[in-house]
This record gives sequence, C-alpha cells and structure tokens, in this order.
Amino acid sequence: MRLGVGITLGRYNLLLEVSVLLLTSVILALAVWYTLSGMNQKYLDMRLNDAARVNLFMEKQLQEARASLIQLAELAETERTPAVLKLFTAFSDLYRLDPDLSVERIYKHSADSQVFVGYSFTGGKLANYLRTVGEGKGNPYSEIMRGYEDDAPSVYFALKRGSRYYAGRLDLDYIQSFLNEFSSFSGTPVLLVANSGFVMLSGDPALRIPSFDLGKWVGEPSTRRRLTAGQRDWIPVISPTNAIGARIVALIPTDVLDSQRTGLLAFFLLFMIGLILLAMAKNARLQKLAVGPLADLAGKMRALELGGPPVETGAIPYRFAELADIHERFVSMAKAIRQREQTLQELSAQAQAASRAKSQFLAHMSHEIRTPMNAVLGLAQVLERADMPSDQQEMVRQIGESGGTLLSIINDILDFSKIEAGQLGIDHQPFDPGALLSQVRQIIEPLAVRKGLELSVENQAPSAEALLGDVSRLQQILINLAGNAVKFTEQGQVCLAMQPLSGMEPLLRLRFEVRDTGIGIDQESLGRLFQPFSQADDTINRRFGGTGLGLAISKRLVELMGGGIGADSQPGQGSTFWFEIAFERAGALSLPQASDRSEVAEAAGPRLQGLRVLAVDDNRINLTVVQRALELEGAMVSLAADGLQALQRLRSQPGQFDVVLMDIQMPVMDGLTATREIRQDPALSGLPVIALTAGVLAEERQAALDAGADDFLAKPLDLKQMNTVLAPFVIKQESD
Repeated sequence: MRLGVGITLGRYNLLLEVSVLLLTSVILALAVWYTLSGMNQKYLDMRLNDAARVNLFMEKQLQEARASLIQLAELAETERTPAVLKLFTAFSDLYRLDPDLSVERIYKHSADSQVFVGYSFTGGKLANYLRTVGEGKGNPYSEIMRGYEDDAPSVYFALKRGSRYYAGRLDLDYIQSFLNEFSSFSGTPVLLVANSGFVMLSGDPALRIPSFDLGKWVGEPSTRRRLTAGQRDWIPVISPTNAIGARIVALIPTDVLDSQRTGLLAFFLLFMIGLILLAMAKNARLQKLAVGPLADLAGKMRALELGGPPVETGAIPYRFAELADIHERFVSMAKAIRQREQTLQELSAQAQAASRAKSQFLAHMSHEIRTPMNAVLGLAQVLERADMPSDQQEMVRQIGESGGTLLSIINDILDFSKIEAGQLGIDHQPFDPGALLSQVRQIIEPLAVRKGLELSVENQAPSAEALLGDVSRLQQILINLAGNAVKFTEQGQVCLAMQPLSGMEPLLRLRFEVRDTGIGIDQESLGRLFQPFSQADDTINRRFGGTGLGLAISKRLVELMGGGIGADSQPGQGSTFWFEIAFERAGALSLPQASDRSEVAEAAGPRLQGLRVLAVDDNRINLTVVQRALELEGAMVSLAADGLQALQRLRSQPGQFDVVLMDIQMPVMDGLTATREIRQDPALSGLPVIALTAGVLAEERQAALDAGADDFLAKPLDLKQMNTVLAPFVIKQESD
C-alpha cells in the first residue's frame, strides 16, 4: 500500500529546484520591475523638467512681449519712430485701433500680413477679445487663432488707452527656433498645442502632427500609453495651460526606455539560464549518486511485491553509507516477507479447504436431512387425501404440521449457516410491493384465524410501480416477523403495514412494520432480540418454542439488502417490528395475466390426467411418494432407480413419456449427467426434465438448469407445487 502522494525523490528534488527557481525568478522579476520602474520614472521626471523649462521660457517671452506693448502705449506719437519700433522684436505686427476696432495706424507688420489702414477687426474671436480689454486690466492675451489674416498661427496682445486700442501680433518665429534647437539638443520634440488641439508649433516638423487630442493624453504619463508618430513611439507629457491658452507637449521617445527594459530582461534571462544550468548539473549528479540507486532499490521492492525472483544478497557499492544500510535492511525484510508469504499461503489454503469442506458439509447435510423429510411430509400429504376416520386425519394433519415446523427449523439453520459462510446472495428482480403483502397475508391469515386474531393490512406504497429486490427474501422476513406476532399474541390483532419514507429518484425507501397487541418486550430484552439463538426471555422458549434464529436471519437479510431493522415494545402493550430498505424503481407495474399453469392448478378433479411421467430417484420411499401423489392426480408413472436406468428406458421407449422427474444425487449415474445425455440425444432433446434437488445452495440449483433442466422442485416436495409445475405439460399434451 502506498501512503500519501506518490512522488519519487528525483521528482521531489526537481520540484524543489523548480520552486526555488520560480521563487528566485519572482524576486528577480520584482527587482527588475522595481529598477525599471525607477529608471523610467527618473527619465520621465527629467523630461517633465525639460517641458517645465520650455514653459518657463514661453512665460518669460510672453511677459516681455506684454511689457513692450505697455511701453509702446506710453510713448508719445512722435517717439514712435521706425528706429524705436525696431526694438519691439517680440511682435511681428503692431497696430493702433479706433473705438470701432478699425486700424488707424500700422506701426509694424510682416510682409505676408493682409492688414491695412482701415481694416476692421469687428468680427471673430479677436474682436470679442478686444471688446473685453480694459485699461491695463484683465488678461491681456487673446486666444490662439489660425488663418485670421493669413495661414499662420496668430497670438495677439491688446491694451486699451483711453478710447484707443494697441494690438500686437506675437512673433512666433523666435519661439519656433527655440523649440527646434531644444528638441534637437534634448532629443525630445516639443509641441505648442492650442486648447482646441491645434498644433501651433512643433520642435520637429518632420513628425507632421496637425492636431493633438489633449483630453486623451492628459494625466500622469505612463510607459503603457504611447503615441505613434514618425514611425516611432512616444510618451506624451503635457504641461499646464500657459498664459496664451496653449500647452507645451513634450514627446518622450521610448527608445531609451525600451533599450533599458531589453537590457534588464536580457540580464534576467541570462541569470535564470545560469541558475537552470546549475540546477541541471546538480540534479544529474544527485541522480547518479542517490536517486538512481534508490530507484533501483524501489524497482526491486516492486518486483518483490509482484512476486518476482528473490532479491540479490551480494554486496552492492553505494557512494553513501545510508543507502548501503537501506539495501541491507531491505534484503533482510525481503527474506522475512518471503517466509511470511509462504506461511500465509499455507493458512489461506487451509482456510479455503475449510470453506470448501463447510460448503460440502452444508450440501451433504441438506441432502441427507431433506431426503427423509421428503418422505415424511410427502406421505403425510398423500394420507391427507385418503379416506380415513376423522381422528386419524387429525393425526396425519399433526404429522404434517410437525414436519413443516421441523423443516422450518432446518431451513433456518441452513440459511444461517449460508449467511455465516458468505454464500447467501440477494436477487434483484421486479416485484409488486402490494402483491407481496397480499401473499404474506394469505400465508399468515390461517394461523391468525385459528387463534381468533384479527389480521389487517395497511399499504401506503405506490400502487402502480414495480421495484427491484429479492421478493422471496422479503417474504421470508415478513413471514418470520408476522409469524412471531401471531405466536406471541393471545388476543387482539396483528397488522402488516408498508409506507414510503422518501421518493428521491431513482430510489424509493419503504418501511415495513408488523404491529401486534401481544405480550410485549421489556427494554433490557430488546437488545438481545436479533442475536443468534437468543430470545427475549428463557421462559418464552419453554412456553412458545422456537430456535431464536428467525430474527437473527431477518437482520442479516435486511443488512444484505442495505437496510436496517429494529423493534419498539412495551410489556403488556404489544410490539412493533420494523425494517427499512431502499429499492430501485423498475418503472410502471405490468400485472401478469393468469397463466395456463394457474388455471389448471385451480381446476377441479385430477389435474394431471393422462400425463406420462418417468420418476427417477435412488430412494425407494421417495419414488413411492411421487408415484402415489401423481397417480392421485391422474398421471401415469414409471420408475427408475438412477440416471442410467432412466436413459435406457427412454431410449428403448422413445415418445412414451411426456416429462421426466430427475433426482440430482444418485449412484451409477447422477441426475446432471443423465440430463446432459438427454439433451445431447436428438431423439430425446425436446423431452422436458424437471430436476428434484435437496440442495440449498444457489449454485446447486443453477447447475441443474445449466445441465439442461427445464425447471426444478426442492425437497421436501410440496405436492401442490409439483402439480403446478407439471400442469403446463398436460396442457401441451392436450394441444398436441
């Protein structure tokens, strides 16, 4: 027997190594991830600082532009000479506007400007902005506009002095050159993006990014969020909105991050490969020095377990002393196991011989006891039909009843012996629970009527459903319990009850009860009820008789069917014996039609009229019983003392017999051999053969059927049953 989880030392060591490698890889992966995250964060922080510096530069340029616009507004008109206006480098265009937002004077303008004296700024966003400009109050910067007077992006500053407006268009060429130089130096392209997403300026015009979705990329930068442009991947970093309503977007190239990640992953893989190679080398060495010898020793143990050849006892070199010691102890253990196996084989052979002897004894005793009982009960049944005085008829009836009681005791002893020997099987055939109760009632009712008791039946089981079970054993249990109830009840009633406890598919659990108003049993005696050869009180045996085996056999039968049995009782108030068994459902109940056999059995007068029977038995008295019983029913009977005589008679008189009653155990030629000979003879193969057997074992009866018997009758013979079995052959004879 293998205890625990089956795993070899090599596998355990490999699993241990794999676990260590996995743990190491997890720790190393976490370290790589932490290092890579730190490096990425530092790199991103550095680029964020670059974006912040660009934003500061932009703020500085805007502040200078605002200051210069204020200076222009404070100069006298005579001081606004061309030489002075050249100093205002922050602007590419400078205008003075009247209250109606029309251009009164152009101080400075670019070559591609479309603005002229008299040009009106009364429409568009710039006009809306100019109307909000006060005397140096409020935000002096306009929104970013594109294509207002040309196709270039425009940023206007405006200042109001009195009723006049001074407006300047920011010179973005200087900012563009700064962005180009910064982007080229840092390797991080910088974009100037309007709040609308329009890219005003780009530090790398080759990227050709016309617009940028600020809402999509706003928030903390991450290496998992990337922008593809110019056949490269970038991480956008967005600064807060600056004074001109735009944002600085720094595009961080992922090349550096990818190269760092690739380097760390390469280091991680090389480190893990080194660990794996080291573990493989160590495992190979361990396999050679320890695991291999242990596996070889385990193979020898398996061979020993499977009954292989003896283990070699020669010295085997081991690198480790512990392995050598294990091998020596194993050799000693193997020798001890061999010796114990021989002892166990001898004991097993003795036990099997004892079991065979017990089975043979049961079969032999059954035959030897039932054979004379057959004569006693058979002759009693024949005499009951004879014409004799009433006192003699009563004596014959008493002989039959006493013989039946003795037969019941013999059956109980043989059943208990079969149960103890493990030779009693449980059959599973469809049966009708209601019909079972009716049959038990028919058997018990004469006994109850004779004692003046009322016998009732309560059936609550489904009426149209068949179950799978051993109906003969169930009947035996119920007859035993009901018979005891009638026996121990002087007045009152006995009730047979059956009710379902649960109906879960595919099983139906039934509870059978036998209730009486008898003498009752005290609590102390209830515990001894189901023990062999035991009764509730020793005085019961002297008063009512019995062997004390009935309840013990019933208990064993119920347990063989997977159920439970018990009893509830109070002295002087009666008893309730019950048992519960779960049965498989066999589907809808199909009630059998009345057969020809039952119809003939119930017919008046001789029931076997004209039937030609050959009775074969080595016991002269048994032949006499069979002959007289059959002749009373109108049959014509011929006799044979053994199987050989029967064969000679049949072969010499073919077609002269309608059926053969064949005893099984006979000298010269037994009944099984004779039946096989009949089946092998073409002239006799169709002749019906009914086996007469005193065997109590199922295999004995099955052997008769396997030999070719059509049916069998158990000894002692029940003449009514014999008539019932033979009746169909009378019908067949008449139809022929």
